[in-house]
Amino acid sequence: MSRDGSGLMTRMASLPRNWQSVGILSTTRQTCLTGLVIALVSLCAQAAEVRDGQLTDSFQTLEPSWRIAHLSDRGRLVNQIRANLADNQNRCERFYWKVGSGGSALRLELPLTPAVAVDDMQASLAIRSNSGGWRLGLGLVFPEVKDPATGSAATVVIQGTPSPAAAGFQTLTVQLSEAEIREKVVLLRARLRTSIDPREVRVDRVVLTGTLEPGEPILELDDLAVAPFVPVDGRVANESSDSAPRGRTGQIEFRLDRLYVDGRPILPRIVPHHGEPLTEIRATGANVVWIPRWDDTRLLDAIQRQGLWATAAPPVPVNQTGEALNRESAGLLPFDAATSPILFWMLGTRLKSAHREIVESWSAQVEEADRSLRRPLAAELAEDERYYSRYLGLIGTSRHVIGSSLGLDNYARWLEERRALSRPGAAMWTWIQVEPAPALAALPSAPETLTVEPEQIRQQVYAALMAGYRGVGYWTTKPFTPDDAVSRERQIAIALLNQELTLLEPWLATSGSASAAEVLADGHVVPGSLFRSRSAGKPESDAAPPAKPEGVETAVLRTDHGTLLLVRVSERNSQFCPGKLVAQDLHLLVPGGDETSLAVELTPTRVSFEPRKERATGGLKIHLREVDETAAILITSNQQVIDQIRGQVAEQAQPCGEAWVELARLKLARVMAVDNDLRRGGGPSPETSSVLAVARKLVAEAQAALNRSDWHGARTGSRQALRLVRSVQQAHWELAVKELTSPVASPYTMSFDSLPAHWRLIERLGRHRPRGETNLLPSGNFEDADSLLPAGWDHDQTDVEGVAAASELYPEGYRSAYSLRLRAGLKPGAQPIPSLPGPAITWTSPGMPVYAGQLVHISGRARVPQSLQGGIDGLTIHDSLLGKAGAIRLHAEQDWRRFELLREVPASQELRITISLTGFGEVYLDDLQVVPHEPETTVEPASGEVAGPSRGDSPFSLDWLKLSRKRAK
Repeated sequence: MSRDGSGLMTRMASLPRNWQSVGILSTTRQTCLTGLVIALVSLCAQAAEVRDGQLTDSFQTLEPSWRIAHLSDRGRLVNQIRANLADNQNRCERFYWKVGSGGSALRLELPLTPAVAVDDMQASLAIRSNSGGWRLGLGLVFPEVKDPATGSAATVVIQGTPSPAAAGFQTLTVQLSEAEIREKVVLLRARLRTSIDPREVRVDRVVLTGTLEPGEPILELDDLAVAPFVPVDGRVANESSDSAPRGRTGQIEFRLDRLYVDGRPILPRIVPHHGEPLTEIRATGANVVWIPRWDDTRLLDAIQRQGLWATAAPPVPVNQTGEALNRESAGLLPFDAATSPILFWMLGTRLKSAHREIVESWSAQVEEADRSLRRPLAAELAEDERYYSRYLGLIGTSRHVIGSSLGLDNYARWLEERRALSRPGAAMWTWIQVEPAPALAALPSAPETLTVEPEQIRQQVYAALMAGYRGVGYWTTKPFTPDDAVSRERQIAIALLNQELTLLEPWLATSGSASAAEVLADGHVVPGSLFRSRSAGKPESDAAPPAKPEGVETAVLRTDHGTLLLVRVSERNSQFCPGKLVAQDLHLLVPGGDETSLAVELTPTRVSFEPRKERATGGLKIHLREVDETAAILITSNQQVIDQIRGQVAEQAQPCGEAWVELARLKLARVMAVDNDLRRGGGPSPETSSVLAVARKLVAEAQAALNRSDWHGARTGSRQALRLVRSVQQAHWELAVKELTSPVASPYTMSFDSLPAHWRLIERLGRHRPRGETNLLPSGNFEDADSLLPAGWDHDQTDVEGVAAASELYPEGYRSAYSLRLRAGLKPGAQPIPSLPGPAITWTSPGMPVYAGQLVHISGRARVPQSLQGGIDGLTIHDSLLGKAGAIRLHAEQDWRRFELLREVPASQELRITISLTGFGEVYLDDLQVVPHEPETTVEPASGEVAGPSRGDSPFSLDWLKLSRKRAK
């Protein structure tokens, strides 16, 4: 799915053929086509069906249906697919596993439509495995009986006899009996101490339990049958459940800026579908799947069976040549029940003002065709939020921030600015960056493990929620692959966040505008550095904590069911490499509040009453002993709400504890691999072995807590280990950027995983030589106004109402007569605007030929007389090799200061430099130079120092040479 501005047009051009002439086809013809498609789907695949009182499933559909209810830590699912059997064209459901020594206990479940638990009901299943001991069971549920341990309906399982080991398929069976059901009822009644009516028991799932042998076993399932099978509602289907989706009758509506389904508030959490099994998406905790085709009824029904919603681009009326028809020329047929799993319609990504006419007409056509369900319209915008919020219910606005020079604190400000540009009351959502920017991932020496850190994903999500956003999407371009460590780490990070969002959804989805709690001058942020460099003499001493903690952000969300206080600990440069992100002894003043209210910290493993509160002038004073990354505090006097949360936590605690331990293990292994690579390279590096040893011990202790069912202890121990791991990352990263003018100066200091490539780049630099004193951009001295445009400079000035912008050569430069001045401000009498929607002025240099294998050094000088206002981007300078992901951003007041960029050339091309002003104020630029360095040339002098130009006005900074020498020692 494209995220560029052409995404909308691309989807229009690739619409299915039966919709490309919707404006001229007759209703009768379209009805026939639809019927034919449904008939073909019914013939091609048969799923579970109930006929003559028997449920059968031969697993012929493409989407897997069994789910993992339990898998011990020694086992891991590699893949789960519907695959053809070797001896014929029939399919089975096949699982690929990786299992450690000792084997792994496994429990699989297949949900069923609830049926009456009758005497002599029997289930059978064909199974092929390299081990015996498998047992088939039927799960019984008591809908009217609540189990306090889980907060849900009480359940039991009746199992058949274990199977012997066999080479081929064998059939497992289990049979219900009235006597066995009554025995289970007696035991359940004694445990829960409540009355239970055996007549209310229902069969709601098939259960398979057993042990996987060590190695890479394969498990195959086929030919399920359950009889007699009488659905509770008395209906017996005679058609495949896949022949047409069941449909939902849920009412979808907006109340102000809040989305409700059947009166329940919902916070969309979107993941694009890239062909992976839906079980992998469900494992992320997402609740909306973005699919490529709105009319893929088989996929829609599979999504619904997983308990998920869908979103998709709706059809576009087009003529015979593929051009979109406006609402005056054509309309759409009404959407039928087959599309009911779609929660809202997605009209595109990165929409701009140029798409106004299309979107206005298209939205009217979709709303007319969707009168029965009246689903909201959504889109992600690149600009023009105020206009589009007239037609769209869900306004998306997003940007890449991880690995860029835009800090996460400024990212939060940017989200607030974009929300302010929309119409009041608009429901906002944003894509969360969970993959490295494409430009970084495509670097010549980028590692395969290049990762957006779990902490960086969390920081983005909480920044959006604290800015009042009503939904998030996790932007992915690749499927979730369980056997890929990077993909798995990303999947778990998202799943843990979504567990929290599910817990907090009633408040996040219904709160009014967010306010802030005051951070009082009591606590402190834990220093990030724990190390000393091997090349340093003494360890760095911890700085005294500031009078008032910096980097602590808060948001107070008020609802009818209490007040939710969100806390986020951020650190400078966390978008490159996460710091410790821990604050201790925080005292927060929450405006207003009832003194009789309770303050509880909500986590997916425990509801804690540890936060202390007291009445203070202006509100409630809340004391938090420690905040690790983020915290959510509920302030309420409603004990029933707290009891409900406890029930939810009881359900989530075990999978949450397991996920935290796996995340800690995966990230520790990745960081240790990078640490070993850095230490093998020689040169300065922090002493990390003892810290990593403690982290390994903490992960082992977390695993031990997991084994004894201490889910909260497992989560706590894992997070303590991850805190130490982040300290190792931060120590390495700070050492790498110490000599640089900016973290984006080197392409490989923009992520922790690529730090070994950074040091190798520096070593390569020592073996390169400047190509004489060549500056590929002589017009970058800005001494002659008449030479800029003839030299190939391109100038673009955006007209923004009420904004005056200009650029000129100004008679004051850095050690020269002139410099380039850019300035922007409000026109006299113009209405103030919170921020510029885009660059006011952009200058792009002429193309400069560069060749594969070269290193290019870009440098210049900039002066900012006064801090820029009206936007967080300020002045940006970026090259075409790395793009905006590697842009330098200048915002604060500064005198003439040098900036530098070192870039690899992956393939011969033309290099351009782009300078943009997005803010109010003025900036000056001078001495812009581009110097290529040829690879692998001269031998180093006998002194051991790298040959290079002398200090002074050389176009090549000696800082880089100093760094390469230091690394070589």
